[in-house]
Amino acid sequence: MADAEAPAPAPSQSPTPSPAPAGAGGDETPPGQRGVRYSLVLSIVAILLSIILRSYGASDIDLDTWEDSCPNDFQDECKAHSAVYRVSMATVLTFALQAVLILIEPTLFDQLWSLKSTAWALLVIAFFFTPGEVFDDTGYAWFARIGAFIFIVLQQIILLDLAYKWNALWVEWSGGEDAGNGWLIGLLVVSFILIGGSIGGFVVMFLYFTPCPSNEAVISIVMSLAVVSVIIQLSGENGSLLTSGVMTAYATFLCYSAITLNPRESCNPTLGGAGQNVSIILGMIITLASLTWTAYTASKRIPDALIGASSNYEQTSTLRAVVRGEKVNPTTTANYSDSDLTSTMRTMYLQVTLVFALVSMYGAMVLSNWATLSSDGETDNPRTGDVSLWMQATGAFIALLLYAWSLVAPIIFPDREFGY
Repeated sequence: MADAEAPAPAPSQSPTPSPAPAGAGGDETPPGQRGVRYSLVLSIVAILLSIILRSYGASDIDLDTWEDSCPNDFQDECKAHSAVYRVSMATVLTFALQAVLILIEPTLFDQLWSLKSTAWALLVIAFFFTPGEVFDDTGYAWFARIGAFIFIVLQQIILLDLAYKWNALWVEWSGGEDAGNGWLIGLLVVSFILIGGSIGGFVVMFLYFTPCPSNEAVISIVMSLAVVSVIIQLSGENGSLLTSGVMTAYATFLCYSAITLNPRESCNPTLGGAGQNVSIILGMIITLASLTWTAYTASKRIPDALIGASSNYEQTSTLRAVVRGEKVNPTTTANYSDSDLTSTMRTMYLQVTLVFALVSMYGAMVLSNWATLSSDGETDNPRTGDVSLWMQATGAFIALLLYAWSLVAPIIFPDREFGY
């Protein structure tokens, strides 16, 4: 009997392609970078729109929904603030939508930006026809004031991180054979400018914003904490003169911004005048600097954190290739089913989204003088001015206390690692 014919071998099957890396969308974009980039663009567009409406467009808007909640003597300023709140609330809700999408699927942080942008634009348009009570001091403005206070503390951490890295970079550049001492001299010059400017700021505040008990208390406490922090830094091995300069200058700005919210004309020569614009301009500069630095650091840290969280060798190798900008074969790209990786991805994306939402609230408070209405030396609600004053002042106190703690903590707990 003839041998039975052996069955023909089954045709080889090509492996099923795995999903492309989050954020890559099939290309070599590192995970998270697209989401960070578009979040930054959305935040900047919202800030620019708020500035334009506040400065040029709001007073010409003739809608009952903009005028009903505005006091008669503060119509123009109230409408300008209302424009800022409406754009800010639309931006915060857009980032809230992004947070929900991240909870559903972390990779959506990098995706659906056409949907998110459209949602933001529709919200801005819809809020133009929404009653002003939703946004004024009894509505969104109070919520934004709390978020802005949280961001003041968070901004201290952002600026401290920036100062440490700035100092380390210039020290590294000074170590080359042909570098000389130019970079170190530059650090000293910048540090002395920041500290000297702060001293000048305290002198001006004592000259023009006193005698008033609340102003004197705020200025004295901030100045004392700044002096103590610099002394601790100079007497120890932690920190640097540049970090002390940055934190002192930041606290001085917060101190000035706080006392310019004092609702009493005898205590506040800038009330309802151009002097408050200084606080607004400085606040927006710091806001944009924080936004840019947040986006930059997030784009660097997210891919590295995802690589560290991955427990799959193939996945880790692919991630490293994506981070380096190398081409990745879609048929060999690892998927993101690793639970540790997914959890890390979701946590980091939510953190970045929260920061951008808080920035939107802080920007709204800067542009609206912390939701206070003032004109020709008068305020609509003195109580609102007092609350805003002490919220800003408390932010300055916390910022300097946290900086002092960052200097003494390594001494108290030498066995623990404190990285910046």
